[in-house]
Amino acid sequence: MEKDKLVQIFEALSAYCQEYKVVSEGELVLKIRACVKSLTGTEREELEQRLNGNIETVIFKSITSEEKISVFSPDMRTRINYQGELFYCLPTHRYMSEELETTFLRWAKMRSPLNALKKVITEFLEQCHYQVKDVVSGADDEHV
Repeated sequence: MEKDKLVQIFEALSAYCQEYKVVSEGELVLKIRACVKSLTGTEREELEQRLNGNIETVIFKSITSEEKISVFSPDMRTRINYQGELFYCLPTHRYMSEELETTFLRWAKMRSPLNALKKVITEFLEQCHYQVKDVVSGADDEHV
């Protein structure tokens, strides 16, 4: 018997949250979006009807509030404002300032325009059937 798609999404998100313990709001939104994007159109429509709303919004709210839609939903309702960004962690997690700083830097790297530009160019080249690979030289983040 195939596992419910919502349960699969929550399991993937739980694993991600357990790995990092502290996640930024933007990072969580991107991870939810990636999980939802893996659904077929029919699966997405069925879940949106079942949940009565935008699936990404409902899942985010379930994870970051006390209004759970599933027992499988991760509980990241503790919200922290750090350097103008919102971060979430487990209510019982005693976060260390190092984790918060690491998460802040991870999120900054994810949303950097250079990273976005690299992704767009890579996707374009791959659609044109070019093989793209990173070649690391002596300089940081230098790619060919």
